Amino acid sequence: MGVQVNQAVLDGRKAAKALQRGRERHLRAVGKMDPADWQRQNGADIEAVETIQAGLKASRRRRPLDVLLARKGLTGRQWAAGDRLSTDYCLGVEGGRESEEIVPGGGGAGGVVGYADERIDAITRFRQAMKAVDWRLAIWLLAVVCEDRTIADAATRFQENQTAAMALLAHGLDVLGDHYDLPGA
Repeated sequence: MGVQVNQAVLDGRKAAKALQRGRERHLRAVGKMDPADWQRQNGADIEAVETIQAGLKASRRRRPLDVLLARKGLTGRQWAAGDRLSTDYCLGVEGGRESEEIVPGGGGAGGVVGYADERIDAITRFRQAMKAVDWRLAIWLLAVVCEDRTIADAATRFQENQTAAMALLAHGLDVLGDHYDLPGA
C-alpha cells in the first residue's frame, strides 16, 4: 500500500513538472515571436501580453467586444457604448476596482470619490442604461458585453442564428450610444 501511494505521489510530481515544462516552452515560443505575427497565427480573439518575467509573453483571451471591433463587426461608437456599459457593470455589479476608476474631485472625505461612492454611481449608471434599452436587446448586451460571451455562444444560448444575433447586438449598442449621447449617430 505504501509503495503504491509513493508511486502515485511521484507520478503526480512528474506530471506537474511536465506541465510546467510545457508552459515554459509555450511562453518561450510566444516570446520569440512578434506579437502581431503570433496573433495572426493564433487568431484575433487571443492576444500576446507581457508577463512579469522579462522577455516572456503569455496568451490572453480578448473580450468579444474587442474582437468584434477588430473584425469590423462594430463601429467605434458601438464599441464605446459597450465599453462604457462593461466598465459600469464590472465596477457596479461585480465590484471590480481599478485605480483609474477612483477619480479625484468628487464627494467623499478629502475631496476624493471613495470606492463605495463610485460603485453606487456605477450601478446607477448601469441600471439607467439597461432601462433605456428594450429587454429583447438588453439580453444580448448582458450576454456579450457584460458576461463576455461570444456571439456564437450567445446565439446558441438564446436559440438564434449568428447573423440575427449580431444585428440585435449592434442595434442594442446603437440604442445604448444614443442613451450615452455618443457622437456619430
